Amino acid sequence: AMEVDFPQDTTLVVSDNAYPGWKATVDGQPVPTLTASTSLRSINVSPGQHLIEFIYQPLSFTLGLSLSIISLIGLQLWSKKLA
Repeated sequence: AMEVDFPQDTTLVVSDNAYPGWKATVDGQPVPTLTASTSLRSINVSPGQHLIEFIYQPLSFTLGLSLSIISLIGLQLWSKKLA
């Protein structure tokens, strides 16, 4: 998280790669994550003081976690059936 205070509309560029899965909020409200200079993350920010947060939530992690949970439940059911 970072606190900023901009005097005018600003494009904030973060020197991290713009991989899919990055989400951003300004003052707790979701904002579109953009790409600057072909590979960097950026967001547009209005004038004033703001709290900005970037969160990495790739779809692959969510899918992997869901499949793992389903597999564990299936294994438990299968092992009870064998007992």
